[in-house]
Amino acid sequence: MHRTHGQSNTRTWRCWRSMRRRCNEDVRYADITYCEAWSNYLTFLADVGECPSEKHTLDRYPNREGNYEPGNVRWATPLEQSRNKTNNIELTYNGRTQCMVDWANELGIHVTTLYSRVEKWGIEKALTTPKNEYMDRHKKGS
Repeated sequence: MHRTHGQSNTRTWRCWRSMRRRCNEDVRYADITYCEAWSNYLTFLADVGECPSEKHTLDRYPNREGNYEPGNVRWATPLEQSRNKTNNIELTYNGRTQCMVDWANELGIHVTTLYSRVEKWGIEKALTTPKNEYMDRHKKGS
């Protein structure tokens, strides 16, 4: 009698299958692999655990350019995934590192405004100049 794990309709199994397909078939992931032990779904499940919700997906973290392997994956929400993209611009100020979008949200300005500030003034001044002061300077042409 053939026995299966009975999980082929779960979110966890679908994410595992997608990870394997990306690595094995998608040319955009040609340099990314998954650990050999994760060829077995039950081993993957034991290492990573159940997907916490239908919104979560598998994310390579903390090394977003690394492989799918123990210590470099997490279950992430869409927001967490978007903050872990390789094309995000990260800024560090006073020992805090965040992507530019998060800094802009914290300052209450648009991300393109922050990008312009950083280009013109550098990180410290861009992150410490209040919103209205920037607008006043910008309108005066200074």
